[in-house]
Amino acid sequence: MSRLIKANTYIPVSAEAFTLPVPIKLELYYRNTLLCVYMIDESLTVDYTYNTNTEIPILTCIDRRLTIKDIYFLLRSRLLPENPYTVRMYCERLGLGEYNPWLVIEKTHGFLPMSDYWIKRGGEEITFDEVVKQYFSLGF
Repeated sequence: MSRLIKANTYIPVSAEAFTLPVPIKLELYYRNTLLCVYMIDESLTVDYTYNTNTEIPILTCIDRRLTIKDIYFLLRSRLLPENPYTVRMYCERLGLGEYNPWLVIEKTHGFLPMSDYWIKRGGEEITFDEVVKQYFSLGF
């Protein structure tokens, strides 16, 4: 009898702070399902509401109060790992003069081809299919 071993690859993610426009409302989606709404105020206090009508895993903890570090971690987890190659690639393809994690999130909606989670600003009108099309049109 053979056994199948599932291997997971974990990429270290930083919770290091970066410039984030506040106040801001962010919505976390899996495809077209809203999972959570995060509101960050000027004092960097985080308020949030989870969608309790889905069993899709949420990317932030649910067993304690969230802090701004959790938001930085969430946003950085929606980027390719920072290294000289990815930083240069993001800057070139997104037309950025210098690397800024928030501007990358804003332009890519935090979409990565290896998962169907993505982020949009509150009030923004865009669908999952439009996010994917936009991401690949940038040359990723």
